Amino acid sequence: MAILLYAALFGLAFVVQGVYILKTGDLRWFLVRPLTRSRPRKPATLLARIMWSLFYLSCGAGILTLLVHNFWLHLVAVIGRTHRHRPDTGFLLVCVALLAVGVSCLARPATMARLVKQGDADLSNYSPNARYTIRIVGAGLSLMGLYGIFLSLYAVG
Repeated sequence: MAILLYAALFGLAFVVQGVYILKTGDLRWFLVRPLTRSRPRKPATLLARIMWSLFYLSCGAGILTLLVHNFWLHLVAVIGRTHRHRPDTGFLLVCVALLAVGVSCLARPATMARLVKQGDADLSNYSPNARYTIRIVGAGLSLMGLYGIFLSLYAVG
């Protein structure tokens, strides 16, 4: 039950992030506010704004659609006393998350490197080749996410 609540929160956060990017042009998370307004950030270009907002909106809509669909199937199963709900909801949510992180690593490797660097104070500098490694990891995560979604939705079982 807790994973479904977390998934709903992440789905809503992705939708809000997509709307925030369309509205402001700022690619940072909507929860991150600058401490001072001394140096305003330049908004993203229209193409980048549309691309990233579609990315976040599609991930959020996919997660929320999956949750609503499985809730509906569970409700029908309870009312009709049948067992037609999908047991692989958690696996599908993990695959969507893998795909989202993989696309983020592919598109913005420098940002992902900064996130890792913030988490570990011992990493003072990273190699210029780290971007290639991050992109390779992102491609692998994206492929695993797509393969898992394919298996979950189209596997005959």
